[in-house]
This record gives sequence, C-alpha cells and structure tokens, in this order.
Amino acid sequence: MINLARKYYHVLTIMVLAALIAACGSGNKDHLSSSSDPGVFYSHSVAFTDTATYTWGANTYGQLGNGDNDTANNQYTPVQVVGVNKVGYLTGITGVSAGGTHILAFINNGNVYAWGNNGDGQLGNNSDEASSAPVQVIKASDSTPLSGITAVSAGGSHSLALRNDGTVWAWGSNDEGKLGVTTPDNPQRTAVQVTSLTTAVTKVAAAGGGHSLALMDNIDKTVMSWGRNTSGQLGRSTTTPATPGTVVKVAGDLTNVTGIAAGMSHSLFLLGDGTVWACGYNLFGQLGDGSTTSKNFAVQVVGLTGIATQIAAGFDHTLARMSDGSVWAWGLNNSGQLGNGAPLTGSDLQTSTFPVQVKTNEAGHPYLSGITKIVAIGNHNLAVDGDGHLWVWGYNSYGELGLEEDDATNRNYATRVTSVPVLSDNAHL
Repeated sequence: MINLARKYYHVLTIMVLAALIAACGSGNKDHLSSSSDPGVFYSHSVAFTDTATYTWGANTYGQLGNGDNDTANNQYTPVQVVGVNKVGYLTGITGVSAGGTHILAFINNGNVYAWGNNGDGQLGNNSDEASSAPVQVIKASDSTPLSGITAVSAGGSHSLALRNDGTVWAWGSNDEGKLGVTTPDNPQRTAVQVTSLTTAVTKVAAAGGGHSLALMDNIDKTVMSWGRNTSGQLGRSTTTPATPGTVVKVAGDLTNVTGIAAGMSHSLFLLGDGTVWACGYNLFGQLGDGSTTSKNFAVQVVGLTGIATQIAAGFDHTLARMSDGSVWAWGLNNSGQLGNGAPLTGSDLQTSTFPVQVKTNEAGHPYLSGITKIVAIGNHNLAVDGDGHLWVWGYNSYGELGLEEDDATNRNYATRVTSVPVLSDNAHL
C-alpha cells in the first residue's frame, strides 16, 4: 500500500514524461495524453464562488481546467476554470469533487461537467482523450447529457453521480466492480445507472483506491458498498464485489448513518448520534480506534469528544468536523496532513491512531475554529469557515495548497489562503 501511494503522488510516469518531451520537441502543446496509470495523483485542488470556479496544483492531465495543455505548468495559486470549448469561464457551479487526476462539477441545472485525465473514461464523454477544459458527461443509453444531478464524487479513476430521483450513475474504470455494474465495458466511457441499488440513495462516495459507497434512503439508514475489498474497506465479506452489499459492524448492520466518506482503502460513516465509525486499511491508524489493525467491519472512532457533523477521508488519514466548528484528524501525518503542528520528521510523529485537533498559525487563535465544511484530497486538506475563508494544510509539492507563487512547502497546521481575494472571503467546497 505504501509503495502504491508513493507511486501515485511522488513521481511522473514514463509515459507522461515522454509526452512532455515530445511536446517540447515539436513545439505543439495542443494535445494532452490520457493515462490509466497516472503518476501524479490527488495533487490538485478545486473550490468555487458564486461567480467562478478555481483550481490549483498539478496539471499533468489538464485537471486544472484552465485551458492550459502544457502538463508541466503546475499552478501554485488558484486559476479560473474556462468554459466548454474554452469559451468564457465555468459559472453557475453548485458542487465539485476532485478525483485522482480529474475533476467533476455540476451546475445549477443539474448537468455534469468533467475535465482532466480520461484514460479510464472518467470524464464520461465517450472519449479517451484528456481535456484541459470542461466536457459534458453523457448517458450510455441515449448519448444525451446526464441531468438532474444533485451530488458528484470523483474517485481515483471512476466517477459517481446522484440524481434527484435517488438513482446513482457511474462511469470510468470498472476494475473489481467499482462501478457497481457487471455488464458495461471496462472502462465505461459514458454514464450508466447502478440498477442493483433498488432503494433511493441520498449520498454517494467514490474512493481513490477503487471502491464505492451509497447511503440508502431506507428506514434504517444503511450503507451499501461495492468494488475493491483488499483491506476490508467494504465493511463486509464479499465474493461478488460488483454487487452492492450492506456495511456491517460487529453485530448486525450499521444503521442510522447520516454521512459517508471513502479514502484510498478505508471507509467512514457518520451516525445520527454524532459518532464516527470506520472500516478498512489501518496501518497508519486512519480508522481511529487506537490500533493499526485493518478491519472488515465498522468500528467506532475513539477519543472524539462532542458531536461530529461532517467527515472526510484522504489517502491514509481522516478528518471530522465537530458541532463547535473545530476539526480533528487521525492517521498518516508524514506531510502534515493532520494539521496538529507535529514536526514533519521523526518516525514517532508520522501517525496518530487517535484524533488530534487541527491547529492554525494565526496569533491568538491556536486551533482551527468556526469551520462549516471540510474536504480531504489525497494528502492535503481544505476547509471553509463561517466567513467564507479558505484554509489549507498538508502536502504541497505541486502547489496544491494554493498559498503563493512557487510555494511548495508542506504545512503541518491550517493556513489561510489569501492569494486570490475572492477566495479569501467567499469560497465554497
């Protein structure tokens, strides 16, 4: 698992390097290469305001969506996403999700747009070409735009969308059944409905490592999972990963769930009583139960005081936002992703199997507070407070924290983004 993570976010693949060299040699940078084996993974960020959409970080597959086809152009401060066919800018955004090397967004009419890597069809436009500008996701059944969408979730190489009728739609890589369907092609380059979910769904989560979650709109508020189950991340024993099944705890189904999140190989569940539960890979303590033993059933996170109101999952770390606006983190901390100010060197400080509180560098405000939303992307995190201020911490080698030009220094505490004034006062995640 450690080698896999390093493979994804520390180096460029030979194929990407070859594409860059070829482009530089010819002087032609109009074409982007797609890859089913990306080299830079979850090293970008996305946020939006009432009038614009912004991205920053790595641009290896055009995932910044700013129309720039030069894959070497990392952006250390936010840039604006262009419109379809690079005409104008993308506006009217209601929700976004950053995947491994692509981004999804849906606008106020429910249509879905995507940009970035398309080697596994994760853009859903019936193509295998990467795109540095938004393209519209279409349905497999009739090639018309996917519409009526109320939520999107981008995984490492697959995508999920929730429609206003409670149905779930999926596209991209279908390795190990991560789309929840058995008949479509692999990859699936247009959106198909996950018809095996016979009850309406209220939330979806796509994981970087290749599994998916859906919160059901049934009386017990249970969760269905499908896809890769190498570390117990589905929260159930399974011989048919492409068929959604119910997540369990030690005794019976996990019920009364109100929120879900999916990391690289672990899953999170927020219950109605404000407790947090987790299952899956746990080498770095990302399940928060005080151990480093992986679990194939949900266990309760220990050490959280108060009521959790939101959860988020990174590669191998986990976040929880509490009802008082504080943020707590646990798991891997080798890039400062826990935000607790622990030094970035020293093996005894690289993990935490219990929640620790996220700090800031603001004088007089030692801890992050007043937070209304959190997002974990790979090994870095974003948060927005009640005043619309954007905060970031964690891995920053590609500028994914968006702090200032040429700043590639990791942060082990939450830092406010001020590089773009409009994002400083009115950011949405």
